[in-house]
Amino acid sequence: MESIKGIVIHGNKRGREIGYPTANIDVDAGTLPQTGIYAVWITVKGTKHMGAASYGYNPTFKLEKARLEVHILNFDADIYDEEVAVDFVKFIRPELKFDGVDDLVAQMDKDCTEVRRILEEAAA
Repeated sequence: MESIKGIVIHGNKRGREIGYPTANIDVDAGTLPQTGIYAVWITVKGTKHMGAASYGYNPTFKLEKARLEVHILNFDADIYDEEVAVDFVKFIRPELKFDGVDDLVAQMDKDCTEVRRILEEAAA
């Protein structure tokens, strides 16, 4: 799939509030694949990490502009203003609108389990 680079910018901090902090990445929308959820490798300061990426309009919260957000698995550091590289490995699912935050979090739990499985297999 594709690989893109971008700078981590401040977002709405909703992910942090629900237990899934994300790196919001400023990228040219013309360089991105279709909207949806992806298994990705994200390189931060020269180190590769597993990530679950969401690209799109986040229909549960109704964003007006498409956004690339990556939840980096097993990662907790301030990386604002850092350049990162995102390597898209596999499309997981299309964007979905959830009735509430609990439903969204339950799906994110499933997505992260699937992402970990895919990336562990890819790394083996």
